[in-house]
Amino acid sequence: MKTVVHERLPNNPNGSELSVEFKHIGILVNDLDKTLGHMKGLPDFQWDGTVAEWERPKEKMIVGNGYKGRAAYVAFGGITIEIIQPLVDYSFHADAIKARGEGIHHICYNVKDDFDRIVREFDGDKYQIVAQWESDVGRTVFIQSKEDGTIYEFTGTLKA
Repeated sequence: MKTVVHERLPNNPNGSELSVEFKHIGILVNDLDKTLGHMKGLPDFQWDGTVAEWERPKEKMIVGNGYKGRAAYVAFGGITIEIIQPLVDYSFHADAIKARGEGIHHICYNVKDDFDRIVREFDGDKYQIVAQWESDVGRTVFIQSKEDGTIYEFTGTLKA
């Protein structure tokens, strides 16, 4: 599925579209197990039972304070939802729960072409990078609109 990023996002100066695919919606919760328990009874709920725990220390971040959390990927009607429970109070996930409470946190896209362009174009007057890292599986950046607070996550592969 080829998708063009939401119209409020900046255009490429050379006029070409960004080639991205919708990946998931991220939801923040205080208690992952409790949330999954509630969701199990919903129609069309799909989950393979996997809960992952992850940690990235500050020194492994390009931007951000690091994080530690638990997450599960579930699906409803073909839409993937990442449910995230922060386990430390210094992460950008924990900051979002403190500021806005539980609920939708971000929209994630997988970048099919120029990941570096995403970082360049969205770091400026209208957007700020709130977290960024690289790992052996790829690259990730979370970018927040300064206008309305919407957070976009972009993932991509490492350059060969």
